[in-house]
Amino acid sequence: MMDEREQAEAILSQLHRAGFFLHFHMGGRAGRCRALTVLLSCQEMPQKELQEHLAVQSGSMSELIAKLEGDGLLRKRRSGQDGRMSLLALTPAGVEEAKRAQKEEEMQRQRLLSCFTPEQRAVLCELLSVMLDHWGELGAPGVGRLSPRERRRVDGIIA
Repeated sequence: MMDEREQAEAILSQLHRAGFFLHFHMGGRAGRCRALTVLLSCQEMPQKELQEHLAVQSGSMSELIAKLEGDGLLRKRRSGQDGRMSLLALTPAGVEEAKRAQKEEEMQRQRLLSCFTPEQRAVLCELLSVMLDHWGELGAPGVGRLSPRERRRVDGIIA
């Protein structure tokens, strides 16, 4: 039986390993696939809105957009209403790549969570929400309270 300190170390070590895996094997926070799938959900999106959605710095966003444009997956144009604003949209090739990435991500998500029953997934989701809310209250950057959209997704899983 582990004492409290050993248990805390084991939990944090396992969370670290899981976070490392998710970051490096599920596209990181703002990978190419994530940007494509976000853009797939709308006709056109302001660059700033995509940047906020992906939670990246403007330099990283510019680099990602340049790569996607260079690969023929994205088109960028100035807004007719505000010439300072760039609008982003997927090209037909970008739509196809985004749909492929979406299917691949869904299959990976199902594979990764297939070891849990629906009840276990709901409990895990709730426990992680409690932990992240607590960490946010402690002032940990980037883990604060869930957005309303995320909360609805979590509530749908737990219900």
